[in-house]
Amino acid sequence: MSPVHQVSKPPTHPNDHNKTVPTRKSEPSQAIDLSNTFFAPLDCLQIFMQPGMGSYRVEMDGPEFMDKAFVRITPPRKRAPGRKPKGVKTKIEWERNPYLKEWKVPSKRSFRFVDNQEDFSKVITCNVYEQITAGKTWDVFRGMIMLDDRSVPLQPVVLKLTKFKSFNLPDEEHNPQNGPFFAEDEELNRIDAIHQVLNEDFILRQYLVGLQGTVVPIYYGMFVWHEEHEENDNEVKNWIIATIMEDVGDPIYPVMSLYPLPVKDQILECYNAIHDQSQVVHNHTASKHILERDNVNKENIEIGRFCLIDFKEAVSMAELQSTESENMIDSEDAVIRYCLNI
Repeated sequence: MSPVHQVSKPPTHPNDHNKTVPTRKSEPSQAIDLSNTFFAPLDCLQIFMQPGMGSYRVEMDGPEFMDKAFVRITPPRKRAPGRKPKGVKTKIEWERNPYLKEWKVPSKRSFRFVDNQEDFSKVITCNVYEQITAGKTWDVFRGMIMLDDRSVPLQPVVLKLTKFKSFNLPDEEHNPQNGPFFAEDEELNRIDAIHQVLNEDFILRQYLVGLQGTVVPIYYGMFVWHEEHEENDNEVKNWIIATIMEDVGDPIYPVMSLYPLPVKDQILECYNAIHDQSQVVHNHTASKHILERDNVNKENIEIGRFCLIDFKEAVSMAELQSTESENMIDSEDAVIRYCLNI
């Protein structure tokens, strides 16, 4: 199986003739409280992928995913001092824990496979229909998630898959027994890959919850699967990691400076939101990380909204000294303004 590098459609050109470019600020939609979504309490993910598709990164063809039960995994929660008053909701505080073996598996499942005895009302089903890209850290796909009883409308999502064994250890020559080799892996070793995967999960889970559904995609969580035949199958390097988030559309036009000023302002507002409301610096400004949300009425060029993705290199200002954090925000603001030519 060869890696696939593709996008579903080319990014919208600012001067296209199909009137798909937004030129006016739209009213921001209300951010979604993930604790109230239908999918948040569900701890099992089943992936359906068409024959002929597959993930080169995790060395698995499409049909091989069907019987695998990916299990939700979360970092440990911080222990709040004292007792919580009855009836009072408090924000969940997560630990930044770099050791996946210490993460929690909410499910009581004692097996890694889906069988006929499964209670499918408690399983998230993800039907994958397109590969977006084979990236440096992830293989990325488009799909739809749903529940077996169809009690929840289909939700368009992006599914990301990786396996840490596909990355070399620092200063380690590639061993073919460790899985496929990617040229870009020379720049990303296994330690870096684990850090990036866990960092994006933590930033989305801890700091960007209030912006999910607006300038950040809804994050549905992280799931893992591994074999149980050999003694070392449960080593982290052998885990297959899957994350799911909202599919919000396609990247903006690469030459951001060509957009009209009102559109540039909307893009800039996305960065202002994560800086001011969540105290997060994206730390990897690029047009491919800015998506244009699909609009119901594409004929109305005055309606539009944008969304930031890919927070694997993001930094929280709450974890830095005030001077350093201010410098990082100012630097990122200068970079995006330069790209937008404003």
